[in-house]
Amino acid sequence: MKSYDTKSFAHRGANADAPENTMAAFQLALEQGADGIELDVMLSKDHEIVVIHDDSVDRTTNGTGQVQDLTLAELKTWMPAMVNRSRHWMKFLPNLGVNFRSILN
Repeated sequence: MKSYDTKSFAHRGANADAPENTMAAFQLALEQGADGIELDVMLSKDHEIVVIHDDSVDRTTNGTGQVQDLTLAELKTWMPAMVNRSRHWMKFLPNLGVNFRSILN
């Protein structure tokens, strides 16, 4: 009988315990034993690859607007939305380069 090695990938990080698609969610997912993470990206107005799922920031941050209409600097001014604020979350939407550097370190 063939044996399979099942892997666990955290969809948008540990999004039940931290704001989705943030470094906090990705780091927590790895601490919780995930073998990998899945993330979503969009392109900002200034052509930066930003880690966010939705076309707009309305659902996942305390800001409003379409990602494609906002610069990375503007996107970084908003906090990820999450009901549980008991932990110190990263206070901006990371761009893809920030995610890779942080996870690989």
